[in-house]
Amino acid sequence: MSRVFEILQPHSDDAWLSNSSIITSKNVTDVVTVCNEPERIAEDKRLYGDLGIQTRPLLKNAWYDKLLIDNKRKGNADEIERHVAELTTNNNGYRTLREIIIEYVAGIPSEKTLLAPLGVKHPFHFFVYDCVMEATPQCEVWYYRDFPHAYRAKSSADWLEKRTQTHKLLLQTEADTELVYRVMAKYYKTQGGFIRNEYHKILDNHTEEIYIQR
Repeated sequence: MSRVFEILQPHSDDAWLSNSSIITSKNVTDVVTVCNEPERIAEDKRLYGDLGIQTRPLLKNAWYDKLLIDNKRKGNADEIERHVAELTTNNNGYRTLREIIIEYVAGIPSEKTLLAPLGVKHPFHFFVYDCVMEATPQCEVWYYRDFPHAYRAKSSADWLEKRTQTHKLLLQTEADTELVYRVMAKYYKTQGGFIRNEYHKILDNHTEEIYIQR
């Protein structure tokens, strides 16, 4: 694979969970995180430092996705629209989060390929996807299937079916699930509860998938 990738992740660990095959191919130069949660950013820095990949938060100041904190939203369409409306009015300095993401995407040089979330199931992932879709990038943009959100039961299958009306599958790679799990357990200590709860899903045989717009 000769492409050079930059990965945009909504939260720390999203890139690794969804794109471990591409990350270990040594063709990723940067991983950029929208949420600036200092403890989790530090975990990213340890992992990607060991892999020789640059990583940074998109926002200068600490900023937590409150969806992750209150953990009460269910991801239905109405809830997603409300969450997007809230985030669109949330200023970081004098720009909205939507504006910051759009400017970031537009500034990626043409020689790179951006890997962005497909935005399935999780409201904040959908918000980031929506911002990327609104941007006018210089570079090519590919979209990764969000693990574990886009791998859950029928509701996620419905979301994925809707998304594949506008996007088509480009790459499908068998995940090295043992490696994915070992890295999560070693580097992402703050996610111990998630790792315990999703233990079987992480280790289940599954493919990592990349989509492009039709």
